[in-house]
Amino acid sequence: MSTITRALAFGFVSGLLWSVVAGFLADLFAHRADVPVTIVSGVVAGIVTSAILALLVARSNRGLTVLFGLLSLPLGAFVFGFTFGVISRFLPALTDGARELIDPWTLGSNYALLSVISIFAIGLFPLAVFTTLLLRAFIGRGRRMENA
Repeated sequence: MSTITRALAFGFVSGLLWSVVAGFLADLFAHRADVPVTIVSGVVAGIVTSAILALLVARSNRGLTVLFGLLSLPLGAFVFGFTFGVISRFLPALTDGARELIDPWTLGSNYALLSVISIFAIGLFPLAVFTTLLLRAFIGRGRRMENA
């Protein structure tokens, strides 16, 4: 499996897991109609973030990977919020419809900002770093298997 394929597979799975985190922290699972949008937004954010990080962490040392992990939190949160906003705007039948439509850029920026300044950042930053270190190990393992 190539590096980008491994990164995309990792992004899919990690996006599913991170969508659960976002769903509970932002109370996006309160309405049944928002669950699919939350999960799809999480998967998109996971894939995009992992694809970008894969290019950066593939040849990075552990210290630099930790730094990229810290930066991945607001990046992933922005992509999640932006995707959620786009889906809510263009496919309103998939969402609750009770909330006001927010510009996707604004929603993404809000999620990115709140991911780093809220009280939840205490737990989210270590999770983001851990996820990035796992991505690095997953990519490295694939390279070792290809070279064997």
